Amino acid sequence: LREQLKFNNDFDNKYIDVYTAHCKDTTIRKSSTSGGLITALVAALIRNKEYDSAFVLDWHGPGDMPARLKETSSPKGIYASAKSKYIPSSVFNVIRALQEDNKSRYILTALPCQVYAVRKVMKYQQIEEDKILFLGLFCDCNLNYNFIKYLNWKYGRKDEKLIGLDYRVKDRLGWPGNVKIYFDSGRELLIDRSVRMVVKRYFQLKRCLVCLDKLNQFADISFGDCYISGEGDPLGKSNVIIRTEIGKNIFDRYLPLFTVRSENINKIKLSQHFSQ
Repeated sequence: LREQLKFNNDFDNKYIDVYTAHCKDTTIRKSSTSGGLITALVAALIRNKEYDSAFVLDWHGPGDMPARLKETSSPKGIYASAKSKYIPSSVFNVIRALQEDNKSRYILTALPCQVYAVRKVMKYQQIEEDKILFLGLFCDCNLNYNFIKYLNWKYGRKDEKLIGLDYRVKDRLGWPGNVKIYFDSGRELLIDRSVRMVVKRYFQLKRCLVCLDKLNQFADISFGDCYISGEGDPLGKSNVIIRTEIGKNIFDRYLPLFTVRSENINKIKLSQHFSQ
């Protein structure tokens, strides 16, 4: 089984290859949070009909509630879901699709807790593992909905309401990106990323306080921002951890989409502030 329902001492589980990489398509890269790899890879897999559809988080503001991973089979839907959203989101649609359709194959882009939950359901219901390609995101604690209320209270005016939110955009200064909020008055405001980092401790989910899976160890491929010293780039780069043979086969075949170089897993862990 690909699934290993236990943690090892390094909290990063098995891996096959490790890379620092970015998407060659500059348009995709600019519109993504970091290197644009997931967007480019998922769109290509769907376009080539290797998978029937993908579950992504296409969420842009408080009006889009509840936040649920949504199924899409169009590149347009995949491109619309680019960028990180630090918000609790449900895998309800994923579970329902697995239970109702025994023929389709899916791609799931998800946080560590979501990957773990879906794998547990698949194991319990004896669903074949290759039904889903798991593309995992690095995660350093998610934010609850009170963060949105805070932004509205802190930066909104009495005659307007917050209707849109980008947690990280590359406007002006590039990667790693600042928060951008949109009001129904038409006003837009760019907020320095330091604000999000400072209030993060106050708006964390309780589940995040006991999570040990920062590098998404149960995914087929794990992706995250590249914070390795000296590798910064205004357009963004990603670290990639290939964890399974299925993930390796996929990534190797679509390698022409990316600019890659081999990386050291310990450099990634150091950049992600793992205790040594």
